[in-house]
Amino acid sequence: MSDPAGRLIRPQDEAAATGRQSWRLGQFYAVSILARSLLIAVIPAIALLRLGDAGLVSAVYFASSCLTFTISLALPRVLHRLGLRGILAAGTLSGVLCGLSFLLPGLAGLVPGLTLHVLMVLCFENASNLAALRLIARRDQPAFEARRVMLAAPAYMLGPVIGTALQEAGLVGLVFAAAALCACLAPLLVFMAGRGAAAVRPAPAAPAASGFALRGFLSAPRLRAAWLLAVGRAMWWQMLFVYTPLMALSLGEGLAQAGIVVSLASALLLSAPLWARLTRRMGLRRFMIAAYILCGLFACLAGVLAQYSFPLFAAAILLSALGVSAIDSVANTPFLRAVRPRDAARMVPIYNTFREVAQIVPAGVYALLLLFAEIRHIFILTGLSLAAFAWFCRFLPRRG
Repeated sequence: MSDPAGRLIRPQDEAAATGRQSWRLGQFYAVSILARSLLIAVIPAIALLRLGDAGLVSAVYFASSCLTFTISLALPRVLHRLGLRGILAAGTLSGVLCGLSFLLPGLAGLVPGLTLHVLMVLCFENASNLAALRLIARRDQPAFEARRVMLAAPAYMLGPVIGTALQEAGLVGLVFAAAALCACLAPLLVFMAGRGAAAVRPAPAAPAASGFALRGFLSAPRLRAAWLLAVGRAMWWQMLFVYTPLMALSLGEGLAQAGIVVSLASALLLSAPLWARLTRRMGLRRFMIAAYILCGLFACLAGVLAQYSFPLFAAAILLSALGVSAIDSVANTPFLRAVRPRDAARMVPIYNTFREVAQIVPAGVYALLLLFAEIRHIFILTGLSLAAFAWFCRFLPRRG
């Protein structure tokens, strides 16, 4: 094999370059996750303090997610023009403006701040998948996904603890400053990847209308299955990050206790390489069916035990987190294996709407549920839904 200048590239050199790119992209993902996780338990607590009602918090999340979902559907029209560089810049700008928005009191700061936070997540998720499709060979994508999740685990684990501890110490401004700094640093790791200069150029694919892209996505069974399963796992994390702090407060516990539970649940993502080995042994389909059922049943149990004590609730939610760590070890592999690289600029934004859908639909349902039920019933309902998601795993290939 040779490069565009005609120089011979030895296989071992190509493998080393791919390894460097894989680690750099994994580090980018971890830093972008830290920008998110520092605030992920802080923002719901701020919302509850400002609004005074858990149902209103769900309503605000619902409205914010609807707006970002609309933006996601518009991305296929502009992503080929923005390129990876533009989407990274948009993520950084959103992360910085998020912190500034929360300086405003009441809803005037809460709604735009939450929307900018979700928009930052959206931009960095799109950038991560686009970079992976351009820089990581298909045969290396399952290993890359497990590595990416493993590197993100410390960020998921430490972010909520640091964020809630600083908030309880009265240093909430420092939390937003740290998150903004991470949002600024994350794109640098993409540019430092082995072929970063090529990665940040706009995609060569011809532009396409979002309607055409959506029809193409919906007509592909493997893409549909990948999206639905991604909705399921994102829904679990949304439940954990938003409603675990609310559950702790409703049971008379402090935010620090909720932050510890969220961090311990996130720490289980460190097991991703071990789950990857079991996936190869069991096959992708059987592994994902078992993981979704395990995750869902223990989430239901957490909701039942919450009526007795927070420690019992925490133990059950951590067992549920064990199931979701298995699901996340596969992460975006079903999508990355199903999409063609030349379609990436059109399909990646549509696939990434799973995050907004996992916020919009549950937030709307939870807001209605909280009109006549307790917070713990959210965990029961989510657990039943996750167990039902195991049915969609039958559309996955038997082998990873």
